[in-house]
Amino acid sequence: MILSQSCRAAIKALVFIATYGKDGHKTSIKEIAIGTGENEHTIGKTLQLLVKNDSLNSQKGPAGGFYLTPEQSAKPLIDIVILLDGNQIFNGCVLGLPQCSAKTPCPMHFEFKEIRDNLVTLFRDNTVGSLSEELLKGGLHLIQS
Repeated sequence: MILSQSCRAAIKALVFIATYGKDGHKTSIKEIAIGTGENEHTIGKTLQLLVKNDSLNSQKGPAGGFYLTPEQSAKPLIDIVILLDGNQIFNGCVLGLPQCSAKTPCPMHFEFKEIRDNLVTLFRDNTVGSLSEELLKGGLHLIQS
């Protein structure tokens, strides 16, 4: 997998919250775990980190739960990926060589650079909100049925 399990869970959770948290509804960890097919413990730890880094909001109490502001929904996914996985996926060597560059390339450097550039574009051009909109159109899903 390209993304860590916690990063995948975070993106799915954020999209779930953006999709089903409309009209002021705050979603619980349990709802998010069920709606994304992820473990509650993983979701809980991941959401704590997102709240701490202002990528998500939470409210305690009986009417509490997790919610997104319009500004948070508009953040590019690349911010979430870098927060959780770092930027290695976007600038690291596919073979793991520490000095791989255009000057000292590994055998796969130039082909992989194109893939990395496409990944940057993919995660920079998509937001939690844009994925939520696509999900609402139908035919897409966050969990295997």
